[in-house]
Amino acid sequence: MEANEYFNRGIARGREGDHDRAIADFTRAVELAPQFAEVYSFRGFSWFEKGDCDRAIADYTRAVEINPGFVWAYFSRGFAYDKKGLHDKAIADWTKAAQLGSKHAREHLLSIGHRAGNTDAKGNSKSAIDITPRDAEAYVKRGLACFDKGDYDKAVANYTRAVELDPRLAEAYSYRGLALVEKGDYDRAIVDYNKAIEINPRFAWAYNNRGLALVEKGDYDRAIADYTRAVELDPRYVGAYNNRGIAWGRKGDRDRAIADYTRAIELDPRDAYAYYHRGLACDKKGRYDRAIADWTRAAQLGYKQAQDKLHSLDRKW
Repeated sequence: MEANEYFNRGIARGREGDHDRAIADFTRAVELAPQFAEVYSFRGFSWFEKGDCDRAIADYTRAVEINPGFVWAYFSRGFAYDKKGLHDKAIADWTKAAQLGSKHAREHLLSIGHRAGNTDAKGNSKSAIDITPRDAEAYVKRGLACFDKGDYDKAVANYTRAVELDPRLAEAYSYRGLALVEKGDYDRAIVDYNKAIEINPRFAWAYNNRGLALVEKGDYDRAIADYTRAVELDPRYVGAYNNRGIAWGRKGDRDRAIADYTRAIELDPRDAYAYYHRGLACDKKGRYDRAIADWTRAAQLGYKQAQDKLHSLDRKW
């Protein structure tokens, strides 16, 4: 078996609560692929579930040594530190995860009365007077509610108020960029993504979103560069692989598009979007049987466009 196979079996066993056998699989995976950061992180989770915080911390630490932008590993290591009573280290890890763009880490810090901006560069606590006003978070949440309702003007207004209150809140710029894209204002959206990345150069989500705006402007090369940076920062970022696949397809490079959709499917075997679009790319290359197989799988997963496609070809799924 290859490292990926042990890794996937370990995940399945961990989900079933069989952490001893999960750990055995993850251990075999890292023996075969010592730089596979995700395996260390998942093994850390199993150690944590077994109550062995020291081993969990060791594995999470190895994961972030391999991939310094691995948000989930920082976030999870924080809970292991917290369980050991090392609260300052826990806060530092949750803060790091929040600074890397983790909404869950930011919300957790808020829930315990801290913010990502409440430590200095060395992770030391600052005084309460330095804490960014929580009102900025409230405006971000209000903006998200407006966005969900399709009221993009109000969403933009709320995100704007958020960055007025907290000019270093990278998430607010990125969210405003999304609303501006929906309004068709791609240039202003790109300015916002630039700002988010300036604040947090390891903000994978902002690179991905800037790529979306660049695609709308027809700038596929720069979009591909952004998607590539996103997956470098987060190698399991399924959406970025799919988006890069779209950009490759727009450039006429079907092989690279297929490779990206395939990677998305490896990471998430139930990603109907990836199956459907890989089918389109295969069809363009004349690989009709494989296209039908991919559309069939997407349709079975409930993807309406695939179902409509097969219906138009008088195919069942």
